[in-house]
Order: sequence, then structure tokens, then C-alpha cells
Amino acid sequence: MFHTILECSAQVVASLKKSGKEIVEFDVKELFGRLTTDVFFGTHFGILCNSVEEQTNEFYTIGQKATNFLGFWLKVRFIVIQVFPIVARVFGLRIFDQNVTNFFRLLVKNNIKSRKSQQIARPDLIGIIMKSENNPDNIELTDEILTALVATFFGAGFDTVSSALMYTFYELSCNSVVQQKLLDEIDANKDNFTYQTVMEMQYLNMVVSETLRKWPVGFFLERQCVKPYRIPALKDDEVEVQLKVGDGIWVPLYALHRDPELFSDPDRFDPERFNPENKKNINQYAYMPFGNGPRGCIGSRYALLVLKVAIFQILQSFSVRPSKNMLPLQIARSYLQLLPKDKMLLDFRRRN
Repeated sequence: MFHTILECSAQVVASLKKSGKEIVEFDVKELFGRLTTDVFFGTHFGILCNSVEEQTNEFYTIGQKATNFLGFWLKVRFIVIQVFPIVARVFGLRIFDQNVTNFFRLLVKNNIKSRKSQQIARPDLIGIIMKSENNPDNIELTDEILTALVATFFGAGFDTVSSALMYTFYELSCNSVVQQKLLDEIDANKDNFTYQTVMEMQYLNMVVSETLRKWPVGFFLERQCVKPYRIPALKDDEVEVQLKVGDGIWVPLYALHRDPELFSDPDRFDPERFNPENKKNINQYAYMPFGNGPRGCIGSRYALLVLKVAIFQILQSFSVRPSKNMLPLQIARSYLQLLPKDKMLLDFRRRN
């Protein structure tokens, strides 16, 4: 997996260098969406789709359809599925449209068939699925279940990684001191770039952690109440809330991570919040970019690895700054995700 991520990140670096210019402008929202597509299909299916280079790449197009929640009725459909699942089943509402579902169904089926015929064994998602076919509980893994599993993994991982990369590079472009400290750490480790090295780089981890605080890509958590619980009114203008078993709960991560009572000057990008000394003072339930406890995101380690490898690889060769053509950052209200309204244009400058 590590080497696949390295290869995909190297393609991004090659694409940035392709023009031969010292400074190149890129829309990082699209660039990192393509990188995330390549990494996902490479690490989960063993497919090198190269959407970074191919503008009309089928895998990237499907990825955009699978994660596009733009538009009023798409948002209504998503909310009904989440809040009223019985109603959604009655009316046959689905998160993914039929084209996306058919694409993933055929991809899984053909990938498994090819591996069986050629006796290929890989330690990836499809490999795990193939091993699970002989599960001791004799649970039948139907095409519907396998398709839902793969599509869910893609939907959950795509926005997490691509958005986090986009906002990391945006914040670095706006904070030259932070960027230089990170460049110095990368330069100090560039001759010993291994999985262990990148995961133990302290300042890189601080930068990623602060990005996920300020820009939580999963901007709310979903939970279901399993026992009666009373939320007391702590202030005069608050009302007591009594939760019943089965009640759905949405925890607004964006509000939590930007709460000035939990994080001082919360709108400021400050990786020092997560240095070894300050990190100890952060309440574990105030900072939850991947959730917490047994229901936490199972893909968090994968997401962090992709983030750190991509950041390291790109910043080895380039520094970043906002493009003169970039509009002031505004969050789009038409999306269900925390995404910018316009293109996020950054200048990548070659380093010596």
C-alpha cells in the first residue's frame, strides 16, 4: 500500500513539473480529487488508473458522481436516507445513482474473477473480500453487499483525503512560517523516507492535525442512542433534552472544533496546538476528526498515511502560495460537504 501511494503521489509531482515552468498554477480541489481517485483504486483494487494525467478518466468521472451531493433534491434524498431509513426503503431512495452502482458492481465482479483465474493474491480490499468468502459463519457475500461495501469505502475515503489535502495546502500557502518549518522537517528526512519515518514526523503530524481541526471533512458525526439519556440545561437560555433509545444524533464537528471555549482563537491555523505539550490539554471529545471509540472511522490510519505521504512528496519539490487568480475563500452552501464555492487556485513554485 505504501509503495502504491508513493507511486500515485509521484505522478502528481511529475504532472506539476510537466510544463517546465518555475511556477505553475493548479486547482487543488481537482488535483487532489484525481490523486485520491488513483490512490483508492490502486490500493483497493490494484488498478493504476492514472486520472492525474487523463482528463477524461472514467474512474475520476465515476468518483465525482459518487461523491456529488450538490443540489437541493440530492440533499433532501441524503437527509431522508439518514433520518428516515424506512421511508427511504419504501420509495427506493439510494445514496448512489444506478450508473455508479453498476460501475462498482461490475468492477468488483471482474476484479475477483480475474484474480481467481490468475491466482493473484494481494493484501488489499478485494483480497480481504475474497478471503471472507470462506467465513466460518457461512454469511453469503452477495453482489449487492460487496458493491455497497466498496462504494461506501470509496464515498467515505474520497472526500476525507482529497478535502484534507486541499485545505492543508491552502493553509500552508497562507502561512509561510508554518510552511517553512514543515519544509525544514521534510528536508531533514528526505534521504530516509520510509513508512516509519513519515508517520513519526512530529511537525507534519501537527500540521495535519490542525488542518483536520479547522476543516473537519466529515463535518458531523452520526450516532444512535442506545439507552435513555438526559442532556441538562447548563445555561439560562438552554432547554433540557431527553433522548430515547433509537433517537438519531448528529454531532456538529465544525462547531465543536471552532468553539472558542475549547480552542483559543479557533479560526487561526496554529499547528502548535498539537505539539507534545499542548496536545495533552485537548479534551479527546473536543477533537474528533475521525470520530471516537468503537464507532470511530476504520479508515483513519489509511487516510493519515495518504495525507502524509502526498504532502511529503509534493513539498520535497515545491513550495506553495495563493494564486493571484484565486478568489477569497467562501464555503459553498449548496454542498453537503465542507467544500469551497470556487476553484482553489494555488501556485506551486519549484524548490532548488
